[in-house]
Amino acid sequence: MMALLVLLLAVGDAEIPTRAPDGRRLLQICGEESAIVHLVWNDERRGAYTLLDLHSGAVLLPPLVVMTYAPGDDRDITHTYFRGRDWANEEFTSAFPQPCSLIRREERA
Repeated sequence: MMALLVLLLAVGDAEIPTRAPDGRRLLQICGEESAIVHLVWNDERRGAYTLLDLHSGAVLLPPLVVMTYAPGDDRDITHTYFRGRDWANEEFTSAFPQPCSLIRREERA
């Protein structure tokens, strides 16, 4: 099992918790060395997309995207902090880009 070290980081006005996430899910492999993983902290209603180094298993920070979820089990996204900007509108959260498109092409090697 991969150990995760998560630091308190600010992305726009959002922060991700300092403790390990409650859940993680591999979203997309972006090349031989990297993938995008989704981390979730249920009690704080936060989530993050971040880069995962496939060789070391390390999560690379800062995260690419931090999300705030509405209360309840359906996980409706209420705010998305994408590269330092608050995208709190329906258009962006319903048309979220493919995970690998969040990273620069040279990082996908």
